[in-house]
Amino acid sequence: MTMWKWISRQMRQYPDQTVGEGADSLTYAELIWESEARAKSPLPSKIGICCRSEWNTARAMLCCLAAEKTAVPLSARYGELHCRHIVETMELSHLFTDEGGELQLRCIDEDRPDSEPENLTSVAVILCTSGTTGLPKGAMLTDEGLIANLTAIGEYFPLNGNDRILIARPLYHCAVLVGEFLISLIKGVRIRFYGGTFNPSALVNRLNEEQASVFCGTPTLFHHLSHFAGRGGGVPSLRMAAISGECLTPAVADKLQSAFPQTDFYHVYGLTEAGPRACWLPPDEFHAHSQSAGYPLTGVCAQVVDEQGKSLPPGTDGELVLRTPAAMRGYYRQPDATAHVFRGGWLHTGDVARMDEAGRVTILSRLDDMIIRGGINIYPQEIEDILCAIEGVREAAACGERDELVGQKIRVRVVAPGMSAAALSRACRDRLPPHQWPDILELTDSLPRNGSGKVIRKGGKTG
Repeated sequence: MTMWKWISRQMRQYPDQTVGEGADSLTYAELIWESEARAKSPLPSKIGICCRSEWNTARAMLCCLAAEKTAVPLSARYGELHCRHIVETMELSHLFTDEGGELQLRCIDEDRPDSEPENLTSVAVILCTSGTTGLPKGAMLTDEGLIANLTAIGEYFPLNGNDRILIARPLYHCAVLVGEFLISLIKGVRIRFYGGTFNPSALVNRLNEEQASVFCGTPTLFHHLSHFAGRGGGVPSLRMAAISGECLTPAVADKLQSAFPQTDFYHVYGLTEAGPRACWLPPDEFHAHSQSAGYPLTGVCAQVVDEQGKSLPPGTDGELVLRTPAAMRGYYRQPDATAHVFRGGWLHTGDVARMDEAGRVTILSRLDDMIIRGGINIYPQEIEDILCAIEGVREAAACGERDELVGQKIRVRVVAPGMSAAALSRACRDRLPPHQWPDILELTDSLPRNGSGKVIRKGGKTG
C-alpha cells in the first residue's frame, strides 16, 4: 500500500479536524481534496520543497505523497548554500515554493532531464542528513518503512482527536515530519505550525493561545521553555511531550518535571536512516531513568557492539546497531556510503551507547565526538552534565581538539552569566576527575546552534 492511500484513509475518519498556521487553515477533508487535485498535474519523479512557511511545506509534502512522487524537503533555516548543495546533489529540476506567498511548483532547471539513475518506486521521501559544508547524504525512506514506523509510534504515543499539537521545528527533520506531523494526521489531531523566530517567551504564549496539549522538541528547547513557563499566560497545559535530538541531562529533566508537573514526558531516540524512531522511554520511568532513550520500538532489534561487530554484555559501552523495518533503502546515488552504514546485516548508527539489564538504551555520544585522552575514552556529555549541575551555569559544550603533542585537548564553552572564569575553573577542578579537566575554558554569551536548535560542539558537527 502506498503511503498516501494509507494516511488518507486514516485522515478521512476526521474530516472536520483542521491543520494550519495562525488563521490560515484547512480541514482534513479539504487538505485531502487539495492534495489529490494538485497531484493530477504533470509532475517530475522527485520534487524539492523549499518554503518559508512550514504549513506550506506540509501541503507540498502531502501533494507529493498523493501523486506518488518522491519529496525532497529543504530548509531555508540552514541557508542558501546548504539548499544549493541539496538541489545539485539530488539533481532537482522542480521546487515547491511559496516565494510569492502562495504555494507553487517552480521549474529551476529546464535542461535537467526527468530520468532516474536509481529506481525510486515506493521511495516516499529523501531526507538529507548533512551537507552544510560537504556533500549531502540523501536517506531514501520508503512507503513501507514510514508506515511501519508510524504504526509503532502510534502504539506507545496515545494521541487522539481531542489533542492539539503545536509544531515549532522544520519538517526538513525526520523526527518532526514523522514523529510530529504525520503521526498527528493519522490520529486526527488538530495541528498548528509556529511560524515565528525562536523566542521562548513568545512560544510559551503561543502554546497557551492554541491550548496545545502536545509539544515536541529538543532538551535545549524545553529547557528554555521551562524558564518562561508560569509567567504571563501561565504554564501551558501540555498533556504529553516528546523529547529527542540531544542527550538529556538529569538537571534539565528535573527542571522540566518541576515546570510542567502535569505533563507526561516521553524521551525518544532515532535517526533519519532508521526512519526515524527507534527507542522510547515511558513517562513512568522518566524520573528514574531520564538519561535513557528507553526500549526499542515494536519490530526494532537493537544491540551494542564492539569495533569488530561483536555483541557486548549489558553495561558495556559500544556502538548501537539496529535492525528495523523502517530503515532507509539507502543513500541516494551513494552505494559506498550505504554499504558502510549497513554492515553485517545491521544499521550502524554511529552512536556510542550502553544497554542495561532491562534492555534500556542510553546514548552517550557520537563516535566522532568522543575524546581519547591518555588512552581513556571521554564523552563530552559527561563533562557537560557535571558543569550544567553547577549553580549559575546555563549551558555547556565540550569537544576535543587535535594537538600535536598531547593528542587531544579538551575545549569547553560555558554560558554562565555573572560567573568569573576563575570561579568556573575552580568548579571544574572540584567536580571533574583530572582526565576530564578542560585545557581551554571559555565563557560565552551563547552557544552556536544549527537550524534545528542543536548545539554545535565543533567544526559544524552537532551533538
